[in-house]
Amino acid sequence: MKPAKTTEGFTFHRTASITPDHLFAVASDVAAVDALSGASDLLAMVDDALLSAVLDDTPIQSNTAKMAHYALESARAVLDAVIDGMERERPRRSGIRHQRHRTSTPEA
Repeated sequence: MKPAKTTEGFTFHRTASITPDHLFAVASDVAAVDALSGASDLLAMVDDALLSAVLDDTPIQSNTAKMAHYALESARAVLDAVIDGMERERPRRSGIRHQRHRTSTPEA
């Protein structure tokens, strides 16, 4: 079995002002271990921001909430691309592919 890689087409950061309607996309053919490491870094950034708000007992400011949203959206796109790459390499038994939940939140 060859090493899993990301697939193309997992986009994030919706915007109504450009075509196509997503500003960023996960690059294809990135080694899964590298992509997952990047997703872990994004999640750590969100974790740090949330933990800081909890420990300081302060509400999360708008800019921090926006950063957390974009980081989570980016990490999720990476995870979906890795999962899709792994599913393409896995032998099929049923012919039915798992549908992952996708959000499409318009920009505020």
